[in-house]
Amino acid sequence: MVYILIAVLFVFFCGAKFVKSDEFNSDYMSKDTTGAINGIFVLLVFMCHISGYMQLGSPSDKIWLDLKSWLGQLVVITFLFYSGYGMMCSIMKKGTPYVKGIFRRRFLSLFAHFDIAVFLFLLMNLALGIKTKTKTVLLAFTTWESIGNSNWYITAVLCLYLILIVSFLIFRKHRLPGLITMTVLTVGLAFLLIKVGKPAWYYNTLILFPLGMWYAYLKKYIDKFLMKNNYIYMLCVTAAVAAFAVGHKYRSLGLPVYWLWASAFMLIVVLVSMKIKVGNPALSMLGRHVFSVYILQHIPMTVFERLGLINNNLNYFILCFAVTLLMAVAFDAIMKKLDAKLFTPKQKA
Repeated sequence: MVYILIAVLFVFFCGAKFVKSDEFNSDYMSKDTTGAINGIFVLLVFMCHISGYMQLGSPSDKIWLDLKSWLGQLVVITFLFYSGYGMMCSIMKKGTPYVKGIFRRRFLSLFAHFDIAVFLFLLMNLALGIKTKTKTVLLAFTTWESIGNSNWYITAVLCLYLILIVSFLIFRKHRLPGLITMTVLTVGLAFLLIKVGKPAWYYNTLILFPLGMWYAYLKKYIDKFLMKNNYIYMLCVTAAVAAFAVGHKYRSLGLPVYWLWASAFMLIVVLVSMKIKVGNPALSMLGRHVFSVYILQHIPMTVFERLGLINNNLNYFILCFAVTLLMAVAFDAIMKKLDAKLFTPKQKA
């Protein structure tokens, strides 16, 4: 598995360019850059999930398993952070009309895509003879339970969308109170999920969504400060790494420390992107299909495992990844047409 990780790192550095020592990458939060970074992390998510199907026992596999354990939920934080950033940028440009459209264009669209994916898992389970309780199947369509699919991330994002809508409709003309409300309600959501007994991964990275929104709101000040000179930049890198190290050591003490750890890691990713331009078309393409790769990957993993095609880890990985990617591209093409008919407002003549 470690050799696959090396290949992933190779793909990352292909097309990547270091800016001059006295310069900064002004496009570090552009759609292309953040999409490519998301492409890296969706690859890591895929690797984390598929390693649960593989027989990993070699010394080199242990390196990957240790890294996987070390990373934990950090592999999803860029999705939440960049999503929050992008939505806040849209709110700042378009205002209340954009917020009003989130329920239809984002919430209902994501819910529909998810339920269609769950239906595919239901068909797979029926074909493979995998038995699931009726109650579990019904709850799976609400995101609350799983029938083999990944679900917690969708639960989290749908809740965050609703919180965002409420926060910025209450404070339509005042972004700062809206952001504060968004943050407070997100913390409340985390403790609600704890209260109802959901596993830690449902809530231990939620804070990254409002954090991304805060970054968008304060970006011009952050850029002015960080890009003043390399000394200030390196001081911030040192502080972020130190916060990450402390957070990593004490992350088991409670949710606030875990959030510090996750936030510090995200800040390190952002700081690195200020100095490295990620220009790999393959990663950008993966970044455009994050949801579909995330939600569909367990289908080929499960099917090929049941068919006994798991004896060779490398072949199994390549086969699952190729089929997942093909399914993701096809799924998104179909969903794009569905969205155009159901969730995109008609232009007035």
